[in-house]
Amino acid sequence: MNKIFPYVAFFLMLVLGACDRRLAPRELNALASEGATLNDTVVASGPIPASRWPNAIRKLRPERVYRTPDGLYITMDSFFVEERGLFVPDSAARLLPGRESDPSYESLGEGVFAYTIKG
Repeated sequence: MNKIFPYVAFFLMLVLGACDRRLAPRELNALASEGATLNDTVVASGPIPASRWPNAIRKLRPERVYRTPDGLYITMDSFFVEERGLFVPDSAARLLPGRESDPSYESLGEGVFAYTIKG
């Protein structure tokens, strides 16, 4: 057990550190801009293939990206019915993201939101 502990501790630090990564203002700007472009060019709701993801999204290495009438969802983590990631609202959407809903939203700035779906 003592021989394995340093490896387990390192792995946990690596995983936990990756979960709480903050986006820099320039990353938020790029994500808002490229997300808005994707919102405008992808008309149908549904999954967006990785081949269509712009650089700002591809760099994040999301699990999946999909569009709804409300905007663009960039799924970073999911487990059964729970999901969390980033959201770029559609300019024509009437959605006012908030914390007291499911999904709940938290503004990160530059028109980008963190979202959580609890199912």
